[in-house]
Amino acid sequence: MQNWKKFLDQQKKELGEDVFNKWLLPFKVIKFDARNIYLKAKDEFQANWFKEHISHKLKDFRNDNDRLIKVHIIDSEKKKTKLKKEINFNFLKIKQDIIEKDLTFSSFFTSEKNVLVYRFLKNLIDKNEFYNPIFIYGPSGSGKTHLITAYINALKEKSNKKIFFVNAKTFTSHVVGAIRLGAIQKFRNIYRNQNILVVDDIHILSGKTATQEEFFHTFNSLYSQNCQIILTSNTPPNRLKEIESRLISRFEWGIILNIDNIDENGRIKILEKKIEKLNLNFSKEAFDFLINKFTSTLSLLKAINLIFIRISKKDILLTDITEHLKDILEEQKEKELTPEKIINIVAKFFGLLSFDILGKSQTKECSFPRHLAMYLLRKNLNLTYQEIGKIFQRDHSTVMSSIKSIFLKEKELFFTIKEIEQKI
Repeated sequence: MQNWKKFLDQQKKELGEDVFNKWLLPFKVIKFDARNIYLKAKDEFQANWFKEHISHKLKDFRNDNDRLIKVHIIDSEKKKTKLKKEINFNFLKIKQDIIEKDLTFSSFFTSEKNVLVYRFLKNLIDKNEFYNPIFIYGPSGSGKTHLITAYINALKEKSNKKIFFVNAKTFTSHVVGAIRLGAIQKFRNIYRNQNILVVDDIHILSGKTATQEEFFHTFNSLYSQNCQIILTSNTPPNRLKEIESRLISRFEWGIILNIDNIDENGRIKILEKKIEKLNLNFSKEAFDFLINKFTSTLSLLKAINLIFIRISKKDILLTDITEHLKDILEEQKEKELTPEKIINIVAKFFGLLSFDILGKSQTKECSFPRHLAMYLLRKNLNLTYQEIGKIFQRDHSTVMSSIKSIFLKEKELFFTIKEIEQKI
């Protein structure tokens, strides 16, 4: 544009060469049309200088055809920052976890270990009851995820409420992503505008300071709006490790429910029902193998479903299972409970070595963990007193009295025992 060049020559005379070269010359014409000219400033300071010293001179600026032209200044740094924020804001994806539609109340196998939580969640929907928050704790595989998913599925059939379901791992990744991309407001807009928030495995927030901070404010925002909050964990609130006390106190505001793995009779009923439903026949050896090998509802159901998928016949033998389920049997072997594993876990819990528990020391620091380990071997592995005595190199009567000493304090030691069993 000839007129723009003329304008620059005029300003060089008025401003002086030094000022002109430093402030006005660096502007670049990046675009122009019949009505507009766009100048690019290298930074915010240059843009502000132009607005203060030059803009008023361009009110009547005209192009080569004598048309009035509007001059636009683009601050490249501002544009980059704004563009980056817009890109980051749009790039952050916050989606809830998949809600399995086949996890319903009707597909859940109840027993005395889980029926309380089952009935409670059903009543929330059937009787429109409200408690806030709801905190459900129990070991892995006990059915926590199944029941909260069943609650979500049942509620979706009756209500249009906005429900957001995530595992605490997902929540953590959302927080980290939002912070990294500078899109924390988008994160907050999504999480704080729900009617119901369900977070599975909240204990995963342990030690994650930034995530706990964000969850604290998310909790407060939803709670103040009377929005339902449901949390699950592998331990009760007061046994959570590396979780801020202000969060723990909020977890205890509502109702706390315990759920546990089903016993052997419960597993037998599950297996019988599932076999009947899938129209399969199991040999006694195959049936007993599954019952003894898979001690949680989740692992047992996974095994049965894989048998149905992988074995193309109705009559199932033990050899079929060991051949076609090698992968999960290997996984199970790693998880398999052994005397050595229990002793190691008890020792670690008390800051000892297995050698200390198996040794002869009669100090309280060693004798109490030793008695507790014996008790847990008896309870979880159903070992005889003679078998336990052989492991600890103690006689039958010593083992009996050691286990009895713990048995008499079961109520007092309830949470200690539970916490150790969570690690087993």
